[in-house]
Amino acid sequence: MSAQPAASSVILPTPTGLGCRVEYPLLALIFCLGFFGYLMPALGYFTMIPGDLGDARFNSVILEHGYQWLTGQTPHLWSPGFFYPFERVLGLSDNHFGSVWSYALLRGAGLAREMAYSGWFLVGTVLNFWVCWWVLKREGFAVVAAGAGAFIFAFALPMLHQEGHAQMVYRFAVPLAVFAAYRGLVRKDFTSLAQACFWCGAQFLCSIYLGVFLVYLLIAGLLAYSAVQAVVGFSNGLPQRWGIQKQRLSTWIWVGLAVSVGIAVALLLRQYQQIASDYGVVRPLDDLRSLMPKPTSYLLADQSQLTRWVGSSVAPFAERPEHQMFVGLGVALFAMFGLGAACCAPKLSQPLRACAGVAGLTLGLLVVLTLMVGDFSLYLWVLKLPGVAAIRAVSRIILVLLLPVAILVALGFECLLQLQRGRISKILVILLAVCVLTAETVWYQPHHAAVQTWLDRKAGMNSYIKTALPSDTILYVTQRQSEPFYITELDAMIYAQDHRLDTLNGYSGSTPPGYAYPDPCLPADTRLKGYFAFRNVPEVAQQTLLSQLKTVVLEPCTKN
Repeated sequence: MSAQPAASSVILPTPTGLGCRVEYPLLALIFCLGFFGYLMPALGYFTMIPGDLGDARFNSVILEHGYQWLTGQTPHLWSPGFFYPFERVLGLSDNHFGSVWSYALLRGAGLAREMAYSGWFLVGTVLNFWVCWWVLKREGFAVVAAGAGAFIFAFALPMLHQEGHAQMVYRFAVPLAVFAAYRGLVRKDFTSLAQACFWCGAQFLCSIYLGVFLVYLLIAGLLAYSAVQAVVGFSNGLPQRWGIQKQRLSTWIWVGLAVSVGIAVALLLRQYQQIASDYGVVRPLDDLRSLMPKPTSYLLADQSQLTRWVGSSVAPFAERPEHQMFVGLGVALFAMFGLGAACCAPKLSQPLRACAGVAGLTLGLLVVLTLMVGDFSLYLWVLKLPGVAAIRAVSRIILVLLLPVAILVALGFECLLQLQRGRISKILVILLAVCVLTAETVWYQPHHAAVQTWLDRKAGMNSYIKTALPSDTILYVTQRQSEPFYITELDAMIYAQDHRLDTLNGYSGSTPPGYAYPDPCLPADTRLKGYFAFRNVPEVAQQTLLSQLKTVVLEPCTKN
C-alpha cells in the first residue's frame, strides 16, 4: 500500500496497488530523469554554467555581494559598488535576499564563486522538485503521481527556457503557499492561511517577480475555489466553520512568522518604490505590451529538440526568447487527461474532482487575464494598480502557472493508476507515461557557457590591471568594439568586487540617470558628470571623485 497522507490532507487518497517497493523506485526514476536528463547536462557536470555571459554573471555578482555583506566584507547592502557613486543601485534589479543563503553556505565551504553559483542553481532546482513532491504527497496524491507533478513544476520546458534568468529558479515557496491556502479554505483553518501568507512573503524575498505572480495565482485560486465550491462542494467530513484546527501555540507561531515576513516584504517594496522614484525608473507601456503573452506564446519552445516544430510557423520577433511558454506535448496531454478524467470518471472522490476543478479554472483565469490578443488585454486594467507596471516580462507568469498544470498532470497519473487493474500492467503503463512526460525535457538543448570562459574573462581583466590599485580607486573600463557592452560592464564589476573597489561600470535591469555605454570615444568622466548633475555635487567633491578615477582602455577609439 502507498504511504498514508498527513492528517491535514484535503484530497482523499486512492490506493495504487503498487506498494512502496515499486512506487519509490519509480519516484527515483522520475527525479533522475530530471536531474541527469537536464540539470547535470545544463551544468556540464560542473564544467558549464547555465545562461550566457550576461545575466548569469550579473546574478553571480548580486549573490557575491550578498555573501560579502553577510560576512562583513562590504558595509552597504543596497549600494554594491557598481554604477558608483550612485547609491542604492541594488534596487534597480533583483536582490536574491531569499536565496542567497545557499550561495553563502557554498562560498563559506570554500567553493569559488563560479562553483558556488552552479551549486546555488542546482540547489534551487532540486528544492523545487522535492518541495513540490512533498506538498502533493502530503495532500493525498500517490507517490508516483506526486512525482509526476513535481517533475513538471521543476523541469517543464518553460522553466528550462529561463536558465538565463536564474533569479527565477527559486520557486519552492509557490506550492507551499498555494496548498496552505487551499487547505485553509477547505478546512476553514486560520493556521493554514497564516502559513500561506508566510510562504507568499518568502517567495517575494526570493523574487519580487514571482511573488507578484504568486499573488495573482492565489487570487485566481480563491475565485476558482469559490466557483467550484458553489457547484461541487466538499463532503469529506471537513469543518464547515472557521476555527483553529491546530494547537494554539502553533497557530500563533505561524501568525508571528507571517506578520514578520509581511513587514519585511512591505519594507522591501517600499525601498524599491523609493529607489524607482529617486531615479525616475518608469516602464513604458509599449515595453510591457511586447512582453505580455500572446496566443502563439503558448506554442514556442525553440530549444526543445523534439517539439520546437510546434511553434516553427510563428514569425520571428525581437522578444521571442521571453515568450517560450509551451509546456510540452506530453505535459499538455496528461494535463488534459487529468482534467477530463477527474471531471468524468465515476470512481474519483469528490475532493479530487474539486481539486481538478480549482486547478483548471485557476489556470484558465490567469491565461485569460494576461493574454494579449491584438492590442487588447484585460491585464491592461491591472496595470493601473500602483506598482504593477514595474513587472515588465508578464510572460514569466508561466513559471507559477506550472503549478496548476502540475496538479492536473498528477491527477492524470492518479486516473491512470485507477484505470489499470493488474500490478504488472500498472507498472508498464506508468513507465510508458513517464517516458512520454519527460522526453521533451531530456531532449532539451541547454543554453550555457563554459566555466573556463568565466575564468578566462577574469584572467583577461587581471592581465590589463597588473598592479594593485588603491582602495579608494574608482575603476572605469571601456569596451572593445567587437563585444557587447554588457560583457565589459560585467568584467569590470567582477574585478572591482573581487578587489573591493568601486566602479563606474554597471549592468542591471535599469540604469541610473546619465548612463552611457562604455564607449572609448566618450570622455572617461561622462558618467561621473552625469552623477554630478543629478546630485548637484559641490565642486570640491567633484574634484575629489575625479582624482580617484582610474580608466582602463581595452581598445582605443577608432572613430575620426
